[in-house]
Amino acid sequence: MSSIENVTIETKIIDLLEKTSISKSEIARLCGVTRGSVQHWARSGNVSKNNLVKLCEVLDQDIKTLFDTSITTKTLRPFQEKAINIIKNLPDAEYYKLEEVISILEKK
Repeated sequence: MSSIENVTIETKIIDLLEKTSISKSEIARLCGVTRGSVQHWARSGNVSKNNLVKLCEVLDQDIKTLFDTSITTKTLRPFQEKAINIIKNLPDAEYYKLEEVISILEKK
């Protein structure tokens, strides 16, 4: 079961950098910064706005989710996190698909 707690943007950035399989050197190269900058981000969570946009692109992360600091789930599996992100970004016109999936899953 997931544990839920309040977090900050900084905490989410640190968590993202801990979980990624991309090396800090590669992140630095792709963001156009030094490896030391990425190490600083990983320790402090403090990233400039411009670099935060680049970091989210490199990590394929929706920047909006970083700013939703009300709650976070710490023990979700990657596929569960992916499903939550898809649901959060689901257009109203496709909401019926979610209803169908839930209906199918509830029948099992």
